Amino acid sequence: MNFRRTLNPYLALLLITLIASGVAYWLAWQSNRVESENPLPITVRRHASRTTGDSIDTSTWKTYRNEKYGFEMKYPVGYKIEEDSTGYLVLKPLDTEFDLTISLIRTREPLETAGVFVHNNTGYDTDYKFGYTDESVATINGIIVYRFKQILAREDDWHFFFLKDADHGVDASWTNSHVDYGENPFGHEFETILSTFKFTK
Repeated sequence: MNFRRTLNPYLALLLITLIASGVAYWLAWQSNRVESENPLPITVRRHASRTTGDSIDTSTWKTYRNEKYGFEMKYPVGYKIEEDSTGYLVLKPLDTEFDLTISLIRTREPLETAGVFVHNNTGYDTDYKFGYTDESVATINGIIVYRFKQILAREDDWHFFFLKDADHGVDASWTNSHVDYGENPFGHEFETILSTFKFTK
């Protein structure tokens, strides 16, 4: 009887040690996984992918291909695509104030921090994300994508920054809601367009 009483604490200690080791191993694995999916030195709060409703059939969509900058994506019939004066592509459903804008290849400046490169804003700081929320890292068609919402005075915008390599990327954004125009009814469709984005070279 005495032997059993002295054995139980040892079994409990062994069980606690095994559980702690398992948790430590899982945390280390998660840390390495996040680091591999987050190649730039940016502090990112990871969360589960946002659900955006039912899937959209893209079988009848057209394909836009930019040979100069090496990327392509699908877009719905009835959208207008043009390049504006700043060099951004503008995809716009007819008869609406909302559009999806996509930069051509952005190149990181020699002294530009990773945060400024991705957020395209000199006010960005890794410890103080002024005006940014819901930041996460995702993978779309094998491409690392930094996703975040930018809060402005009269609107909030979603950004998907597609990282081609450590010094090159493409920024896609759309207005999620606007004081004058309300909620964007095309947000789910814009996300579906971006889910087809690929670098071709």
